[in-house]
Amino acid sequence: MNLKTIDIKGVPYVKVNERLKHFRENFPGWSLESDIIKMDENTVTMKAIIRDEKGTVRATGTAQEKK
Repeated sequence: MNLKTIDIKGVPYVKVNERLKHFRENFPGWSLESDIIKMDENTVTMKAIIRDEKGTVRATGTAQEKK
């Protein structure tokens, strides 16, 4: 797997559009859902769910970013 990266403070980072492109090409019929769990002036918390072609939850995750 060789995804395009950009450099952020010396660390290679794969942009979201590249990750989604890879997901769609390698997991046809699967879905990726994302929801904002909490958002205020300083932070946002997101939840993601990956479902297979039958709608079975295969993975979940959360992430939080601060301003």
